[in-house]
Amino acid sequence: MKVGSRLPKSRLGALLQTLVSTIEGLKWKPKGTWEDYTKQYDYSNFKAHSVEDLLRETGAKTAWDLGANVGLYSRVASDLGMEVVAIDSDPACVELCYLSNGLDRCLPLLVDLTNPSPGIGWMNKERDALSSRGPTDVVMALALIHHLAIGNNLPLESIAEFLASLGHWLIVEWVPKEDPRVQLMLSTREDIFPDYTQKAFEESLTRYFRAVRMEPVKDSLRVLYLMEKRDDE
Repeated sequence: MKVGSRLPKSRLGALLQTLVSTIEGLKWKPKGTWEDYTKQYDYSNFKAHSVEDLLRETGAKTAWDLGANVGLYSRVASDLGMEVVAIDSDPACVELCYLSNGLDRCLPLLVDLTNPSPGIGWMNKERDALSSRGPTDVVMALALIHHLAIGNNLPLESIAEFLASLGHWLIVEWVPKEDPRVQLMLSTREDIFPDYTQKAFEESLTRYFRAVRMEPVKDSLRVLYLMEKRDDE
């Protein structure tokens, strides 16, 4: 074909259809660290039912699910009619969350919470930082705190301040050192976290929130908390 010549519409249409078929036929099978987590460690749906009850109590219309994994609890929130942003740092989890939830009331985002998206573009104002896109009605931080505190050496006080900056309600899960997942994390490093206790966890959060409900997670040492932002914050 000579330079500058044009394809007949029929050939162009056939070429485009071939490209569409090729793209639609691509199937990525994501493999990451956490994509099987909920299958292995979901406590027989009890936790999902508890999260649903807590979400109902908030009356929220929007939710951010931090450390959403494959979006199990994001789906719980979206099924209640909430607009959900599902945030995780594992590309495989984000892809599986998208495949299972799509974009119907649930937007999966690939974000590292320890290095979240900043304000960028012209004068850093063209696109808002992650924290500037809130606040949301309810923040979910399920099976997340130990990853931030132990996995990333972040003080509980700093984590509490961060969560308080994002939304009015908070559903957060306490995972103690005795939990198998935390024990696995500590098996490869020295335990330098004497302040990682339930008491310190509660004290840090209640600087910004008032505790509304506390719900033990069945067949585990974990505890769910429903908290509301303090009026004086």
